[in-house]
Amino acid sequence: MAAFAKRQSSTRADRVPNEDRVRYLFAVLRVVADIQPHEIGAGLEQHAIDRGPGWKRQFKARLDEYEQLHRLNLDQKSHLMRRMRMCEESPNLMRAGLLLAAWSLVLATLCNLSWLLAPQPVLYLVTLGLTGLLGYATAATLSIFDHEVSTAARWQRRVLCSTAGAFAVAVSMLVPDSAMLITQSASKRSFQLEREAYAADPRGFEAIRKLASDTFGVNVVLGGVDQSWSLTSVRVPEASVASMGLGSGFCTLNFSPNRIHAGFGGGSGVDPALWVRGVAIHELGHCVDTWRDLALAASRKVATHSIAPVQATKVSDINGYLAATEEPATQQWREVFSDIFLVGYWRLSAPDQAPALIDALVAHRDANAQNDRVHYTTCWVNLARRSPLPDDLKGLLAWTDSLRDDASCQLTAKPAHRAGIKARLRDLLGLD
Repeated sequence: MAAFAKRQSSTRADRVPNEDRVRYLFAVLRVVADIQPHEIGAGLEQHAIDRGPGWKRQFKARLDEYEQLHRLNLDQKSHLMRRMRMCEESPNLMRAGLLLAAWSLVLATLCNLSWLLAPQPVLYLVTLGLTGLLGYATAATLSIFDHEVSTAARWQRRVLCSTAGAFAVAVSMLVPDSAMLITQSASKRSFQLEREAYAADPRGFEAIRKLASDTFGVNVVLGGVDQSWSLTSVRVPEASVASMGLGSGFCTLNFSPNRIHAGFGGGSGVDPALWVRGVAIHELGHCVDTWRDLALAASRKVATHSIAPVQATKVSDINGYLAATEEPATQQWREVFSDIFLVGYWRLSAPDQAPALIDALVAHRDANAQNDRVHYTTCWVNLARRSPLPDDLKGLLAWTDSLRDDASCQLTAKPAHRAGIKARLRDLLGLD
């Protein structure tokens, strides 16, 4: 009988259906222990076939009982225990779900730590420790480890589970960092190709650069990968599809035409090329508006054209100027200038298509008014679309100043701490 059992145990268990494994297990028990079917109980066998919870514990209790009655010796009991471990129990779905949720949470936390908190080793090490414990706990629940170490000592199982925990830590360190590097590399390469195409297009950046230099006397450069990629392609609070930075003697345009097309389009009925050009002109308005304020900053003098009137009276030096730029009223004041500037540009350069473009701008501002008061400029835009235009683009600056200064529209942007939780979360996530 022992030879028969040994020969049968050499069969690859993973090729046998679980129900057959269970039936064979109980058949061997009856033969080895010379037990009648009714002595074991059909209920336990069916419970095992159905993968009911706890059947292995009940089966082991029967083996202990038969061993005490000397109907099983130690070798026979060990063989039956190995056979039992080859049979699968019904999975604990709740436990598996909790482990999966915990694993996802740890990985997400670790990924964020690698991005934001890597210089803080304590938090990083704590997260790695939690990941190791979770990997150990996960390994301890897998039946494959029962099968592999069934003939080994208990400490071997612990070593194997500890190895699984260490592997979990290694994977948790490797996956976020590798994903970050691969994603960054691909995204930067895509941005570089996009930038080169926009810079080479005569109707793209070159037209903006020439307009800025010849008409308004400011120098505009197109931001490179190191300056502009993260500001246009990474979802952080400071990121945007387009922005304008002020440098020493020039302005830097951070620009992503592809992202404008993907999620910041003007909608149907609007020329996409003119819409993208309009976004760049809006940013040029920021350059023109702020450049004249800081042109004399080296001599400790600043103007306050781009500072909201309520804040301008408090500005006496560069420090006061910079403090005023953080105020929502000034931020909205600057957006007002750029949108009026843009409306005037559209009306002068593309009079036939300007109405549709302006309608799209108003619709976009109105749609986001609840969560983005800084960019809510509809009152000024509607005024600009009706006001008499200057003779040419060279008069656009004075025309924009006049409309912004004399309009009866009210600034409505409030400090960020007054915004609701929902609005702040939407702002943090970059949602419109």
